[in-house]
Amino acid sequence: MGADRSCVRYRARRPDDAALRVRLKALAAERRRFGYRRLYLLLLRREGQLVNKKRVHRIYREEKRRSTKLRNTVTMGVTATKDLCGGKLGGRSAALAASE
Repeated sequence: MGADRSCVRYRARRPDDAALRVRLKALAAERRRFGYRRLYLLLLRREGQLVNKKRVHRIYREEKRRSTKLRNTVTMGVTATKDLCGGKLGGRSAALAASE
């Protein structure tokens, strides 16, 4: 055939998720303990938006990755947590040392 492969190949075109992404982010910030399933129900039932739950899950995952990257740079590392505990051993080895 005389056609080039790049001309014939299928290209997926997703609709713009910007408005949904902003609303989902706002709902997640407002209700921090809700997962994507409960946020999906809020979007679908209360606000009347027709959204596929797989789409909500994909956006929620992507936004969570972005927020965890930012949060990980701010939180304390393992050494700071160890210093807060006093650096002492816990569990069985501490109990054996105390009994002797």
